[in-house]
Amino acid sequence: MVAVFQKVGVGQWFRYVTGLLEVLGAIGLFVPGYSFYSAVLLSLVMIGAVISQFTVLGESPIPPVVMLLLTGAIAYLRKP
Repeated sequence: MVAVFQKVGVGQWFRYVTGLLEVLGAIGLFVPGYSFYSAVLLSLVMIGAVISQFTVLGESPIPPVVMLLLTGAIAYLRKP
């Protein structure tokens, strides 16, 4: 991941921010009152991953697209 974030060019601090958002989002999915907001948070992270896959990395965007669809479905099903 160090090489990936270096190639993206946002700095290594952003790797820690992304990891923290992913962990908080994953924990929040298990809390019924926060599952919608956690799924939206994870969807936003995956949108960033899809964009970076298309524009900078030039790799297959299928894994982040699948995760985006899953977190979007969770957000839709858990909307308040």
